[in-house]
Amino acid sequence: MNAGAQDAVAALREVTGDNGVDVAIEIVGVAKTIEDAIYSTRRGGVTLLIGALGGISLSFPDYYRDVIQREMDIRPCFGKTQADFAKAVGLAAAGTLDLAPRSATR
Repeated sequence: MNAGAQDAVAALREVTGDNGVDVAIEIVGVAKTIEDAIYSTRRGGVTLLIGALGGISLSFPDYYRDVIQREMDIRPCFGKTQADFAKAVGLAAAGTLDLAPRSATR
């Protein structure tokens, strides 16, 4: 998917039957990708923020319905290195990580 050419949130919602993804991993660190990650996460899901967050200002009240009422978990990830990221990508590519979808009924 080319997020610049289409609405990433709408595409993910369509693929998941409007449930959203179990885990959204944001690695770019810009307001648009952070918002897209949050809005594409299912009820009770997790949004993992890995991208650099320096200088980004988000308006939390805009997320009241989409975070608090959906009981989402937003987890920042600080202290990572490029080597950590490369290792995680390598584990995912090797099939070592279980990336299979989970039931949306949790």
